[in-house]
Amino acid sequence: MAIRFAPARKSACHAVARVLTMPHVGAPANDSALILERDRLLRKALWHFAQYGLAAAAQACGNAASAQSRGDREEYHNWLAICHLLDRRMALAMRHGDPV
Repeated sequence: MAIRFAPARKSACHAVARVLTMPHVGAPANDSALILERDRLLRKALWHFAQYGLAAAAQACGNAASAQSRGDREEYHNWLAICHLLDRRMALAMRHGDPV
């Protein structure tokens, strides 16, 4: 009776191990400040929606109108962008001066 020796395979050679082991993926090459700013704006809009619910777009539009009346252009554009994320039509009406 012959005794045969079968050496153990390396665990990295198994097909399942190769599929489950993913190489380290670095940061995406197209990651820019514009995308990060959009993410920050989306996060602000979601927090605003969590606070005001379905009235969040109207509240953001009102905040934009009050910032515009104070002459705070940066705050106006910030609230208008949040309103645009929540209700595009309302934001466009606000931008064009139509009654909301």
